[in-house]
Amino acid sequence: MLTKYFYDIIDKQLIEIIEKYKNDPEIKNRENSKTGQKAYAFLIWFLEFYGKTTNYLPYITEGSSDGSCDIIFDTPDSRGNTVFYVIQSKWNNRNNALKEISAKEVGYALNNFSTIMRGYKKLTNNEHFNKKLSKLQSHIK
Repeated sequence: MLTKYFYDIIDKQLIEIIEKYKNDPEIKNRENSKTGQKAYAFLIWFLEFYGKTTNYLPYITEGSSDGSCDIIFDTPDSRGNTVFYVIQSKWNNRNNALKEISAKEVGYALNNFSTIMRGYKKLTNNEHFNKKLSKLQSHIK
């Protein structure tokens, strides 16, 4: 499937998520930016589609001082073992759908993931991030 067609499919679903969760404070805070609303809705979409959960709030760490980490999602695997996913998402407008993410930005995210996984990431002023980071660090230990 071509990227722009895939973009259009997901974009339509994001608009539906924004309407469905229109009372979510983060969606309301982004009312002046449709791209901002869609970026947040993309986090919800990811958790609904891949995480198979509509209980998205505990997993979204996006926000101030998130350290290139928008979701820390834990779920049991097929053997009952807890698996953690650390996700950095990007959403853009349709005109930028085919543009590459800069190597610098990818490197920054990978460096932050590495810092998180090695246990060197410090707590921040983002309580959602801190809670999930602490749980992840306990799991790693």
